[in-house]
Amino acid sequence: MANSNNLVKLTGLWKRKSKKDGSQYLSGNLTPTATMIVLPNTKKKSDKEPDYIAFVSAHQAKAKQQHEEDDEL
Repeated sequence: MANSNNLVKLTGLWKRKSKKDGSQYLSGNLTPTATMIVLPNTKKKSDKEPDYIAFVSAHQAKAKQQHEEDDEL
């Protein structure tokens, strides 16, 4: 692992459980309008593929509100 003095904290992640199928994932806010989601790679076929995949998702309600505010400007 890299020297901790060189690391930049992006966000804290919390364990979550999917309401759909009960699978676990990690989630945390990156900005007031974006969330980072880390999911297990369920399609992994070899050791050369990642164990987890990170995604960034816009907060639905906040993103819609921000878009409406931008339209007013």
